[in-house]
Amino acid sequence: MFIGGAIASIALYEVLQDHGRSEAEAYRAVSEEMWKFLDPSGMQKLARKSFFLPLMKKIVPFGFKKGSGAGWRYTWHRDDPKDEFHFECRECLYAKILGKRGLMKLGAMCCHADIINYGSLPYTDFIRTETLCQGGTVCDFRFVRHSTDAGDGWERTKSI
Repeated sequence: MFIGGAIASIALYEVLQDHGRSEAEAYRAVSEEMWKFLDPSGMQKLARKSFFLPLMKKIVPFGFKKGSGAGWRYTWHRDDPKDEFHFECRECLYAKILGKRGLMKLGAMCCHADIINYGSLPYTDFIRTETLCQGGTVCDFRFVRHSTDAGDGWERTKSI
């Protein structure tokens, strides 16, 4: 989600409650609207390719370096084995903006978008144990590539 989306989510969440929706109803409405725009199919198609993880190791750090802007800070791990890629987000603009308004619950909604995008990648397990918006010290991202020979013969991690 982009920052404009976070601000729109705050506005919609608060307006819905001002107009009689319960907090739970407002949260559900905002999250459903945000998540329906996510389309993980392109990433899933790419994850079928053997070059997926090596490509992620190159493109993701480059993309965040060039496009994240102020308010974001990452730690990259360049010494991962060939079948793993992990990094941490140590500073998140969503956590800053939403935390100041006492709306970290909306931040957790943003975190769940990662589960939608990465949580069912073919041959690749997305593992996250904590996020800043859910009270963690970092947002940890770990991708583990499994052999195509294993097919679906591995257990997917339940990430947050």
